[in-house]
Amino acid sequence: MTTASKQNQFKFKKLCCVTCAQAIETELKQLNELDLVKIDFANKLLLIKSSSKPGKIITRVSKIVQKYNSKLALSPKFRFQHLSIEKFSQATLFLGTIIFLIGINSNFSAEIKLVVFLTAYLLTGWQIWLATGKNILRGGIF
Repeated sequence: MTTASKQNQFKFKKLCCVTCAQAIETELKQLNELDLVKIDFANKLLLIKSSSKPGKIITRVSKIVQKYNSKLALSPKFRFQHLSIEKFSQATLFLGTIIFLIGINSNFSAEIKLVVFLTAYLLTGWQIWLATGKNILRGGIF
């Protein structure tokens, strides 16, 4: 009896060399435990599919990645238990749009409309605010 393959996505931190990405992908494809290996260099993503235990596979994959560059690291692409970043982004965009439309079509006072519009703005632009904050903390402006 075979178990179903589970798909995992990881984001590379500091992947800057196409040659390294190709070498990592080639070596990972040689692992028998992995049913699928795909590196998306442009988006710095690693997609693996395996029917083996995730902890064991992730450890082996991380060792191979570290072999090519000790500064390379993988982080799970999904930060919420059952909600992917993409779906979370879509949900916040939808919610922000609804709040914005409520603000436009309401007879609230100017102060309340300001709060409604700021809430919509923060909900729809949270990824930009997060990236900007990280860049400022690293000493960058843009």
